[in-house]
Amino acid sequence: MLFNVNTVYAEEDYIKQSKLIENVMDTTVILTIYNKDSAKTNEQFEYIENLFRKYHYLTDSFNDLSSENVYNLKTNLSLINQAFNVNHEVDKELYDLLLYAESLRFETDGYFDYTIGNLIDIWKEGVTKYKYQEMPKNEFQLILNQANNYQVVTDPIEFIEENGLYYVKIKEGVKLDLGGIAKGYVTNLAKDYLLANNTNYYMINSGQSSIAVGEKPDQTNYSIAIQDPVNSNRLYYAVVYVTNQTITTSGNNLQYFLYEGIRYHHIINPKTKMPAANYHALTIVGKDAGAMDAYSTALFSMPKGMLDEGLAQAEAEGAFYETHTNNIINKTEKINIVLENNIEGANKIGRYLILGLSIFVIAILIIGTILLYKNKQTSFKRPELFKDLALFIILILAFGVGYLNYHFWPKANPSIAEINYKLETYVTVDFDMQSININKQQSQDYPRYEIIDLKHFVTILGDYKINNERQEVVVEINFVTNEIRVSEENSPHNFCSLQGWTGRGAIICMPNNVTITFRSGNNFDLIL
Repeated sequence: MLFNVNTVYAEEDYIKQSKLIENVMDTTVILTIYNKDSAKTNEQFEYIENLFRKYHYLTDSFNDLSSENVYNLKTNLSLINQAFNVNHEVDKELYDLLLYAESLRFETDGYFDYTIGNLIDIWKEGVTKYKYQEMPKNEFQLILNQANNYQVVTDPIEFIEENGLYYVKIKEGVKLDLGGIAKGYVTNLAKDYLLANNTNYYMINSGQSSIAVGEKPDQTNYSIAIQDPVNSNRLYYAVVYVTNQTITTSGNNLQYFLYEGIRYHHIINPKTKMPAANYHALTIVGKDAGAMDAYSTALFSMPKGMLDEGLAQAEAEGAFYETHTNNIINKTEKINIVLENNIEGANKIGRYLILGLSIFVIAILIIGTILLYKNKQTSFKRPELFKDLALFIILILAFGVGYLNYHFWPKANPSIAEINYKLETYVTVDFDMQSININKQQSQDYPRYEIIDLKHFVTILGDYKINNERQEVVVEINFVTNEIRVSEENSPHNFCSLQGWTGRGAIICMPNNVTITFRSGNNFDLIL
């Protein structure tokens, strides 16, 4: 499926094309590639889609090979897991992947273990049955007993290479599960293929567990926001800025059940046989997507004292969202931790309670006046009066509740402000990143961005003229409160300067034809 095909950076003739690869490895892969030749991109799309689909069949541990077997595969994980202590002839691709997974099992001291599929299934059954819900005590105890009785098999797999053929043999009690590495491994193969074909501008989004990015034609970094797994008042807790890197995120917020209010999820610590409990989420950044995928699983289970050692082994950097404290341990300069909430609650409750009380008092005064007036009329009809009063009270209450709800209901803080001239965006203000980007020039000197006495100003030309000279509109930006104002001192003849500091809706400066709009969206390339 192709979408969003458009030419960008026309001076270099790069064409941005994107493609969805659906229903592979329990996710949807999104490819974004910039090339000067769209035919080349389409050829790359086809190759990468076949790559993901082939490995999808190879690594499927729940379904046998279909009767079609379009890739002429010898076997897959599901078939291997059904027969113990026999030599299974496998394709070279699966052999190499299993061998790589085995090397990482040793490298991580078993914290990444692709051979404990039966233990993972015990906990996954609970997640499937009680997803996001509280599990009854008797069922939790049953799962706990099953997990405790599970025996981790020593030397679980044997690799055999004979006469140019490849075999693997597993011991009884082993179930191979490559869910913790397969997507990253194939993402890395796709990345290497693009680089070998002289395509440096790309993003491969293989779901939360694996993202690979190259460069951008405009030479800016990719910005990827990481959703907050706990705090609903904060849309994201970190932003990753990278070029030519891979990003992997693991978390307990998508697959879990609750027991006594605690999340039990699908990332299992092979040492304790329990869901790992140190972090709600972690994000690591490095070069090899396969290694990052496996190490994100391992680091989730490793004791916190092994964090630095594990990152050094992985040649990675990362941020870790602690479970019990909700503190964030940041081990990289590539990730910006967003400490403040992205959602604004009712932080002015007192003011609006007074407003609500005022509405109520005004309504009582109006009703009293009507009653007094009606009592003086000779044609006074009590039923009609009560009908009128009931309707009036309903209208007043509806207005009051609606108005208060508008102010009380939590809203997303503005992330982006756009300074527009004649409805075209000339300047973009990113409050989260505390950055100002001039997208388009009016002339050599406008718009311009200045920092004066630690205050941020953007100056743009409006249409209003004095002595046949267009006047400046000077906009001040406050990155602490996420608000903007048009400077009354520096922007004469602008009624919009009377609006003061604003962080919602719009500022409309007439007759200058300048508008400032706010939105809670973002300029991120991706949100995980």
